[in-house]
Amino acid sequence: MKVDVDCIIRNGEVEIGISLIERVSQQEFEEYADTLRREGFEYDSYNQSNSFTTKTPRMLAAMLKFLDKEYQVEGKLRGKKVYSWEERDQFIKDFEASLVKPEPPEPEPPSTPPEFPNATSEEPSTTEPSHSVTGSEQPAIKPEPSELT
Repeated sequence: MKVDVDCIIRNGEVEIGISLIERVSQQEFEEYADTLRREGFEYDSYNQSNSFTTKTPRMLAAMLKFLDKEYQVEGKLRGKKVYSWEERDQFIKDFEASLVKPEPPEPEPPSTPPEFPNATSEEPSTTEPSHSVTGSEQPAIKPEPSELT
């Protein structure tokens, strides 16, 4: 049975369309339609074609292999370019490559610390705050912990 296969890569997925090229008996058509329905194809009576959509290269490869095994295929595969049916392996590779997105570069750390309003450039002190000593004022002396016991 001769079929026409049309594959299109669009928005990260592939749509496979298949339609009969030759006239077949009603019984042959019913077998053809049942087989495609079992494989996940949806029939469009207006266009008299079946279609299947996938987002995975593995499923695409399996469907194209199935179609090649079951039917005499004439086809166009459209992605970055138009591929012949014989170039389907390259079409699958190109589809897979189109799904791999480069990792975004990591952001560079800022070269200077961010500016905060009312901030001073001095490092915060980890000791008791110091008071300026003027005249007769003396800073309080704290006893050592060993002196408290």
